Amino acid sequence: MSTKTVGAWKRGEPVKRNKDRVIVLARLLTYLRHSMTQTGVKLWFENKVDRLDGKAPLELLEAGTAEASERLIAFARGGRGQVGG
Repeated sequence: MSTKTVGAWKRGEPVKRNKDRVIVLARLLTYLRHSMTQTGVKLWFENKVDRLDGKAPLELLEAGTAEASERLIAFARGGRGQVGG
């Protein structure tokens, strides 16, 4: 997802590409933003974790499947997105 897409979404403009991914990203950030710093959120997306079969959340987000999105949301909600195994 490009910064241009996120910028358009933040400005309230219609998102033409990757709409579902933008929605999942917004939901994830809603869960993570109250319990983590900006750096912590960045690390949450980048670090591989056992709970996600050794993948980083960003890898699953880029996969763009409904199953990946559900796993990410459950991970962010359930463990308050803590990085680690």
